[in-house]
This record gives sequence, structure tokens and C-alpha cells, in this order.
Amino acid sequence: MRGSPTAFLDRLPDWPVIRSDTRAKEGHWTLTQWEAAHRACDDAELRTWLAVGWFTGMHTSDLNRFRWQDVDLVVGTLIRRNTKTKAKPIPLPLPARLLAILRERYEETQPHRATSSPATWATRTAP
Repeated sequence: MRGSPTAFLDRLPDWPVIRSDTRAKEGHWTLTQWEAAHRACDDAELRTWLAVGWFTGMHTSDLNRFRWQDVDLVVGTLIRRNTKTKAKPIPLPLPARLLAILRERYEETQPHRATSSPATWATRTAP
């Protein structure tokens, strides 16, 4: 082997600095903060809603439209629909922690389903 396989990196020009036209978001929860909120929340639906939002970064409006039919609990994916940008829906892998939360919530809700058609989640409005 001749030289370091990454030696070419020293020959690359400096990466340009591109200034953003938006301000950085503030107030996002850390994992520790989310875990504390998750443990403290006594509303199972809200707890699940917060988990999906935290792990996926979905907009509030998209969270409110999220349906069980968007989740494949066997494969471990969800269909990401973005109504704000009208982006094409895509399947995304679920993190193991979120998959476990969704499986648990799905099992909790099954005896209470009135129809075989999955409904949307109850609408939550931003404060």
C-alpha cells in the first residue's frame, strides 16, 4: 500500500462556508429531556405522539395526520408524509426504541378499536 488512503484529503481546497438564511432553532429537547418527559407523561396517546415527533422530527401538522397504517411493525418502518413540502411519501426505518414504543401502544389500543380501518390520531394543537 503506497501512502495513507486519506492523503488526498490534504490536497482538497477548503470547504466553502455557506451562510444560512434561517436562524438555528432553539428549544429542542435532548434525549435526556425527552426521556424525562416520556416517563412523566401519564397520557399514553400524548406520550406516543411525543415519541414519534421526537424520533422523526415530523411537523406537528404531520404528526396529527399520522396513522397506524403508516407503520409496518413487522419490518420496522413508517411512511413519512410531509404535507408542508408536498414531498413524496417515503418509508423510513424506525429506531429500535420508537419501534418498541409503537408496538406497545398498538397492542394497548387493539381491544378498543371500533372498526377495522385505522383512524388518524386525535388532533393535538400547538400551544
